[in-house]
Amino acid sequence: MPLRTQTLYKIALIFLLSFSPISSYADNHYQNIKLSNNINFKLSKDWQIIDLKKRQILDKKVYELNQIKITSSLPFAANFYKNRRVIGIMNIRIYPKSEIYQNEIRKMSKNDLSFFDNEIYKNVKRGLTQVGAKILHWKGSNLEQINNRMYLVSNYTRTSINRTKSIFNVSLYRLLDGYKSFTLTLSYDTKMKNYMLSKIKEIAQSINY
Repeated sequence: MPLRTQTLYKIALIFLLSFSPISSYADNHYQNIKLSNNINFKLSKDWQIIDLKKRQILDKKVYELNQIKITSSLPFAANFYKNRRVIGIMNIRIYPKSEIYQNEIRKMSKNDLSFFDNEIYKNVKRGLTQVGAKILHWKGSNLEQINNRMYLVSNYTRTSINRTKSIFNVSLYRLLDGYKSFTLTLSYDTKMKNYMLSKIKEIAQSINY
């Protein structure tokens, strides 16, 4: 396999599925959240941060922390609730052993991006099948610059993982830059698009490293 094809294939294998969700704060104030590896973003306090080890919602005081310590490859997750129903999901997965760098991403051609998109589609489809969900509409992948970094962004809609009738729109924002690499996954219930889209975009446009 040619070196460039190997590189693209490794990029395509770095993907993240939204996981199943684990009352909402009536405070719309946005707080800067910072992980101990310097990933930071803006999050309103009406999102509820989840302790992934205990599978429970963390106390509101977590927002007052200067940094959230990284103890696993999935160091941060939060759900957005309305009437006790999850209508928004976000999480971050890190890839400190990635060997793909920003200069390679910036040089991607249309053919490279098409190859990447096809591989991501197959991986996401396979992963969703394993948890009893499926892709409803694959919208494709593109390059997007956010805060001077180039992200690979994939978007699709899927059925609910929890066997409900909800349909979620999912956006995967991948920053690939060696040990700094991570994926930000943002999902929202499509029935709540008018309510959630601005909140989702706020997080995506604030992500920084």
